[in-house]
Amino acid sequence: MEGSESMNSNDTKFQTIATKSLIDVESLDANEIPSADKVQKMIERFSCTFAERYSGPGPVSFIGPLDEALKHSLFESTAPCPLILYIHHDQSIAVNIFCRHVLCVDMITDYLAEHFLVWMWDRTRDVDYSMLLSMLFKYTTKEVTTTIASYPIDAYPLLVCLSIHQNQIDIVSTIKGTMSSEETFVNLVETRKKFDRRAELPHSNIYRTNIISNKNQSMPENVLKSHTKYSPITERITRDFKNSFMQIIRIDQVENETWLKEYLEQKKLIDVRLGHDNSEQYLFHGCSRSAAENIIQHGFDHKLIGMHGVSYGYGFYFSSDHRISHMYATQDRPRKNPVAFLMGCSIGFKDELNPL
Repeated sequence: MEGSESMNSNDTKFQTIATKSLIDVESLDANEIPSADKVQKMIERFSCTFAERYSGPGPVSFIGPLDEALKHSLFESTAPCPLILYIHHDQSIAVNIFCRHVLCVDMITDYLAEHFLVWMWDRTRDVDYSMLLSMLFKYTTKEVTTTIASYPIDAYPLLVCLSIHQNQIDIVSTIKGTMSSEETFVNLVETRKKFDRRAELPHSNIYRTNIISNKNQSMPENVLKSHTKYSPITERITRDFKNSFMQIIRIDQVENETWLKEYLEQKKLIDVRLGHDNSEQYLFHGCSRSAAENIIQHGFDHKLIGMHGVSYGYGFYFSSDHRISHMYATQDRPRKNPVAFLMGCSIGFKDELNPL
């Protein structure tokens, strides 16, 4: 997108990646993500090149980085809309026909402008392709990145339609360069209908599962000390309870891969909305032992919210102070100690409560 350059080792690496149907997206380099200013200049340059080459402006592109495009489309608070990624490749056999006879047709450009936000990227050069994949992996999901990376060059150009599905950024449909203007228009209309029929906007949700693995870290009373054999979370608990009137009897680490995956995907969405990746905090949740057993088996089910969950709105409470959570850690069974959870939570925007 910025003129021709001699191929270096990075170009060769990503040329190899581009020929594979699947890639190891975890190996993508976060340093490949360009600055917002560079993205803006690259999109502006490509938009001008597109208009000159195909004798028409084509779709109106959002001028800015991918995370900003997501904020102004899927996460727009007043009028959200689907986001379309127009991904261009000069070497595709269909590129000239599709750009001239589909993307420059008024029926298509008008519908895109009214019902979608379009973000354009030229992936012809391998170095630009690597930037694209790195941005997709950071700001969307592994599945979206892998799917886009799986398309062969002859499928280009691509109109990849993104929406929210089951609380994740997902690909609703993909319009390939081999489609006619009529097929493209019908696909766009159906995609917009699917978006308008969606039942949810991004919100917290937990997969139900009974597969729980507990890693027990039992310690005798009054002998809890920070030690390298304990996890960083255990050391965090040790510091919080230092000089406390409460004693830790036992620590169980609850692990669930499905919940962790869901949490990380939700955190990624929150980070995009906030514009940074420092949204995680470790918070306490005190409850009865029976409630704790239900949470371990079923997660935080909103159908099981107790009386304290409606004191301030409707939901589960969490506290950064273990002493506050301890007040809710009731002893509902004889000779059973009260319990509390410490969990990683992604914190979004904060609102102060205005008492009536």
